[in-house]
Amino acid sequence: MRMLLILLTLSLNAFSLETDNYLTWNLELEDSSEKINHYLEKEINKALSEINSKSKPLTCFEVTSKIAMRFKARFVHDNPIETWLLKNLDPNEFYPATRDYIEESIYRVPYRFYLSSFGLAPNIQVKNIYFGMDKLTHFTSTGRHYFTIFQGKMKRSPSLEEAEKAAIDYGLLDEMTLHGFWASGVFSYADLEANYRGLQFYKNFCFNKNKNYLRKNEEHKWILIKSPRIEDYVSPLWDETFNPSYFLPNNWKKILPTIKEEYCFMRKENKVRNRIQYYKEITRSSFSEQYIQSLKNQDSLTTPYDLHQTLANVCKEN
Repeated sequence: MRMLLILLTLSLNAFSLETDNYLTWNLELEDSSEKINHYLEKEINKALSEINSKSKPLTCFEVTSKIAMRFKARFVHDNPIETWLLKNLDPNEFYPATRDYIEESIYRVPYRFYLSSFGLAPNIQVKNIYFGMDKLTHFTSTGRHYFTIFQGKMKRSPSLEEAEKAAIDYGLLDEMTLHGFWASGVFSYADLEANYRGLQFYKNFCFNKNKNYLRKNEEHKWILIKSPRIEDYVSPLWDETFNPSYFLPNNWKKILPTIKEEYCFMRKENKVRNRIQYYKEITRSSFSEQYIQSLKNQDSLTTPYDLHQTLANVCKEN
């Protein structure tokens, strides 16, 4: 009950859209990493300017929390980083060109009636890894929630592993409820990986000693000494065709025909095979993935899985 109350408190204003990464299987988008990096650096420096204009001294962790607030998601289509990207990316950097493409997607028969009105998050590419823009909101905004929980746990018990587990547990509950099953009937393991990478992003402002992004200068002002780069955090596990979601049974019935009819054959094409092979070569398992896998091995209710929903099983007759 306590964790559910925390979830509702932290997530009240945030709402994450679904995305359809299958739509990129026959596409090659331009890399968006430099623009994302520019956005992150710009927003961080804006936050630091505001912080340094105040007379009250802040700890490095307090400064990080202030920075993180600039990336706070609010409601549908009001997620700062996604809004900025849609205004600043070139047409060849994202697809589709609008969120209103649900008729083309695997979600063309929506599980929740309101999803048709909300639309879906377009896809982008960073260093040949394809994922939905919504993952960047998970990275910056839900990652902020992870960081808050991580900090609180570290104050009570200075165990890095237990603090990270507490943050991941929050993410699991979020997918089981507010921003997963309750919102869309989807439990996204890719979202969970993006959340965790966001935690690492915020930890790197102050937590890693000589590798921190921040320090105080001679005038006791906080400055950015190293700009974060999104490619240090993006993972193939953000691509939901590589790290598949779990769908509630009634939702899976709506999605299954589209996958069978449109993607079983396409998965044999060289472009798709090469992308998946590249993902396999560069993927490195995170602590979050390892922890979630350990829960799966215990048949945990918080990590749903159905072998019948795997692409290999769906396409075995094709």
